[in-house]
Amino acid sequence: MVLIKYPKFTNPLSKNVALQIEMFRNMRRSKLRCYEDIICVIYNKEKTVDEIAFNLNMDCLALQTKLEFLLENNLVEKINDNRVMLFGLTKRGFAIFKTISISRKLAKFQTNIQNIDNTLRTIHISSENGFKER
Repeated sequence: MVLIKYPKFTNPLSKNVALQIEMFRNMRRSKLRCYEDIICVIYNKEKTVDEIAFNLNMDCLALQTKLEFLLENNLVEKINDNRVMLFGLTKRGFAIFKTISISRKLAKFQTNIQNIDNTLRTIHISSENGFKER
């Protein structure tokens, strides 16, 4: 058995961004991330297991176990509608969704601020080099 060692996923602004993006796509989704994604998919409208699995590109059996966990923790509820089993969010699930959306927005702002900071540093360094040459 051959083990492949990948470099650590570090700063997304480093030189080998393409390699890190490819590694990120191949990484397995964590359980917490799966639960977050399920809650985000169900937020707008009640959906069947197949619809949720299609939106998340996930196996239905794996999704079923994750839905059972969310049912046990009172985040998701089963809704019977004309012999179709739908899953919707409870009040607790809505509260969790709001928290998730806020944290994701803050993460976006953080990366945007890092991008702006790196750009300003690059401009500052290049302008200093221009003055030294003259």
